[in-house]
Amino acid sequence: MKFLSIIRPLNIFIALLASFIIGSIIVDIDIEAFIYICIVLSTYMAAGNILNDLCDIEIDRINKPKRVLVRYNINRRYIIILIIFLFTTGSIATSTLPILSRNIALYIALPGIIFYELIFKRLPFIG
Repeated sequence: MKFLSIIRPLNIFIALLASFIIGSIIVDIDIEAFIYICIVLSTYMAAGNILNDLCDIEIDRINKPKRVLVRYNINRRYIIILIIFLFTTGSIATSTLPILSRNIALYIALPGIIFYELIFKRLPFIG
């Protein structure tokens, strides 16, 4: 159960709750597309949270020593495979979405998450 904390389920729950609130406001919502949007959102968020913990593991040893990757000796390859699996699952889920939604997810959100974690976060004034 502690291992599940690596995806920060409360953050994902809050994002999904916000999505459901917005979804309830939209009059002609396509329920199937909405479900896939929630899958993309949750898998991308989970992967991004794990990637964040992996990139910040040395900082977290001091500032957040209770984080899963700091407390437990988990093979980095397994973590990277999990990140790839989650991003891939989310990306596959976009195949059922309208083209604009798919393009936003694949060409803006996905690269944005990855580039932010790996590059931009460490730049002054951006990160």
